[in-house]
Amino acid sequence: NVDSFRLFLRCLRHWARTRGIYSNALGYFGGISWAILAARICLLYPNGDLAMHMRAFFQNMVQYPWPKPLCVDFIEEREHLQFSV
Repeated sequence: NVDSFRLFLRCLRHWARTRGIYSNALGYFGGISWAILAARICLLYPNGDLAMHMRAFFQNMVQYPWPKPLCVDFIEEREHLQFSV
């Protein structure tokens, strides 16, 4: 749901700005990084409301095996392209 994603992203950005951790220039996540994190949560919980997305975000990010790259979707191997992804 695009509307719930946008609202969730706005809340995440507001949370990050109020804590001073929203800035690429200072080494923190910037706009696209927060959008990718929000998209992952919205894909994992497609029927969730804002409260569920916020709770799931913090639970998932605390347990995430950093610094492993975060993928929004699964990467699939395509053998007919003659190169691996």
